[in-house]
Amino acid sequence: MTPKPGEVYFAADPQGESTHRLIVVSNEAFNRGHYVTIVPTTSTRFHERRKMKNCVPFNKNAFRCFTRHCVAQAEQIVTVDKAELQLSNGPIGVLSSEKMREVIAAIGYVISAKCVPQTEE
Repeated sequence: MTPKPGEVYFAADPQGESTHRLIVVSNEAFNRGHYVTIVPTTSTRFHERRKMKNCVPFNKNAFRCFTRHCVAQAEQIVTVDKAELQLSNGPIGVLSSEKMREVIAAIGYVISAKCVPQTEE
């Protein structure tokens, strides 16, 4: 399975607790390999973080996958082995193109670059 940018997956958890939601931000060509680049989400300190330029807020029940108010933490961007995602059931949600633009812009803020999503060619 090849994850797509903007898809949200649970993190694989050896203890069986799937509480971490990860947003795929790498392009499909990269995702065909063994790795994907993700931005994690957190509900901790939502009211404070939702105003930060490195975070993108999501309201509870947004995109069917967020059960609490949370933020994507662009400063936590990381590349992980696809085995760390629960891919078997497919994505638990997919961001709108507008929200994906916000996540990419937040990554740009973190690295001091003007970032915009690219289309696949």
